[in-house]
Formats: sequence, C-alpha cells, structure tokens
Amino acid sequence: MDEPLKGKRILIPRSKKQAASLVRKVEDYGGIAIEIPLLAFKNVAIPLDVQRKCIEKPYYKWLVFTSSNGVRAFFQQLPNLRQKTMKVAAIGEKTTNALREYGISVDFMPSKYVAETFAQEFLPVLKINDKVLIVKGNLARDYLYTTLKTTQSQIEEIIVYQTYFPQESEELLSKKLKANKLDVLIFTSASTVDHFMFVIDKYKLHRQLKDCTIVSIGPVTRDRLRYYQLEADVMPDDYTVESMIKSLGSYFKMK
Repeated sequence: MDEPLKGKRILIPRSKKQAASLVRKVEDYGGIAIEIPLLAFKNVAIPLDVQRKCIEKPYYKWLVFTSSNGVRAFFQQLPNLRQKTMKVAAIGEKTTNALREYGISVDFMPSKYVAETFAQEFLPVLKINDKVLIVKGNLARDYLYTTLKTTQSQIEEIIVYQTYFPQESEELLSKKLKANKLDVLIFTSASTVDHFMFVIDKYKLHRQLKDCTIVSIGPVTRDRLRYYQLEADVMPDDYTVESMIKSLGSYFKMK
C-alpha cells in the first residue's frame, strides 16, 4: 500500500473520543499518530425557556447546528426531542452524522462547511418570520447570528458547550516539541491553534516550529494561523478530515 506519510510523527489535536477516525487515516498512510488533545468540552445547561420552546410545542422553524459537539451537548440534555414541525440545518458531514445518531434528519447543508457559505446559501431558504435557533459552543464565531439577524426572520442562539485546554496536554506538548518529536502539526479549528500557541509562547518554543509541516483543515483555521504569523503548508479544497489527510499525503508525494 502507498504510504506517503511513512515515518512522519503527526500531531493529532483532538480528544480521545474524536481522534479515532483521524488516527486511523494517518496510520493508513503510514504516519505515526501522536495524540495530544488541544481541546476538551463540557456541557452548558440549555435555558428552560428554550427547552420548552423545543419540546412542549415546537416554536422554532429551524434548528441550526454548527458542530458535532453542539449536537451531542444539545441532545444529551434533550434526549426525547423529536423533529415534529422543525427543520434542521447542519454545517458539515460530521455534524450531519452526529444528528443521524439521534435519529434526526438534515434538511439543509451548505456546499462548503464554513459559516460564510452557510449564510449565503441559507438566506434564500428562510421565510419572513421564520424562528431560528442556532446551537453552538462558546468559542464559535458570531458570523451566522449577525448575518441572519439582518433578515426578517427571528434569530436566537444558545451556547450548549464550553471548550477549554486540557491542563495535562500542556506538559506533554511542550516535551514533544522540545525534543523535536513532531514532524507534522495538524490544526482542526481556530481553537486548536490558540491553545497550541499558548504553549509555544509560554515555553519559548518558536524555533521548534521551523522544520514542522503545518496543516489547516480550512480557511478559518488558516487565518488564525496567520494571526500568529504562521502559514499553512497544506489545506484541502473540501474542509473535511479525509480530504485534509489526502492533501497531506499528496504534499509529501510531491516533495
């Protein structure tokens, strides 16, 4: 089998629960997966008035989910929710698959998995006075909310989970970098970039980045890297884990 990542030590920045598919793809390409979660999550209670609007008699025309973490945090608190008259929109395949785990079908998904494309393609679908609930995490951008608020629809948003940097990852990441034990740095969100750079700045490890290949899953993450004056060597055209690893494999084949 072709193994373009053979011997490459690749940072996997996701939590154990979320890392499995990414680890498998890296190993299929011959890479060595180094799992150091740069993100962890905890649920935030859904306000009672929002719970009532969802359950007692569906108030919302649309529920909008921006991530698989949001889906799980939402339905862990509202496990008996049924779609009834509500429609569901999702950004991305992972979010859609998470909804299917709860028996929820998706009525709208954008052609590209970023908020800008979602808003552009979702606006023509909205009708006057449609009531929309956006479900997201504490670090998600406000772009969707502010853009949809310009319409005659009624837009609400709730935070259902908080993202934080696991303390135990700080020491592990600094040790790997100090020993030059990472060849490829994968970033799957702007938050992973922020938490990574916190360690870089704290331990003065900027020199260790010089020989690392940097991978961004999409343009929002790429722009966050640029904020720290880092440039992504690899970014896929489709903003998915599978496309990201394929693009990384192609990058090393051409080197």
